[in-house]
Amino acid sequence: MGKADIVINLDMSDSIHRKHFQHQLRFVQQLIGQFNIDTDKVRIGVMSFATYIQPNIYLNDYHSKSNLINAVGKMSYAGGRTNTDGAIKFTREVMFSDKHGSRTDVPHINIIVTDDSLMDWYNTALEASISRSLGIHVLVVGVGMNVDVSGLKYLVNREEQDKELLTVDYFSGLNSLRAPLIKAVCEGKTLELYLYMYG
Repeated sequence: MGKADIVINLDMSDSIHRKHFQHQLRFVQQLIGQFNIDTDKVRIGVMSFATYIQPNIYLNDYHSKSNLINAVGKMSYAGGRTNTDGAIKFTREVMFSDKHGSRTDVPHINIIVTDDSLMDWYNTALEASISRSLGIHVLVVGVGMNVDVSGLKYLVNREEQDKELLTVDYFSGLNSLRAPLIKAVCEGKTLELYLYMYG
């Protein structure tokens, strides 16, 4: 992958136990290991969300793979209500801002990891729609045996649901989604470059 700004949203609401949050962190660390992290290559930001949004790592905080991986490992769990709509809005308005390292000439990709418990579906779908309309490529990882796939489909591009919405039954199985998620990110890069060139 050449250049991209990627922001990963991690669910840390009450339905996500502390050990499950740790599974998410390890998953993110493994994803980071697959990308060429550098100032003029791939930049990755990470934030966790529940009642309150926690912007843990901005896009311009770390430009070395090892430092970024170490920083993810230090993230802590808080708990609270599910606030996915707030997370998507914060990502669009703050994480993808010039101030925090977002670039205008590269693809913007938002990866959301959630169990979707008690999600405000209307506002979450609305925020995702706004992000997509501004050229942000939204990818969703739904975790849990009871995850509402029909609801999560409203967050991604309707024509690309099979690629942009990935699910797994257990947090411990997140690593099984690494390859298809990276493929979706890379395909999203192609889509976004098309939008920048011709949109």
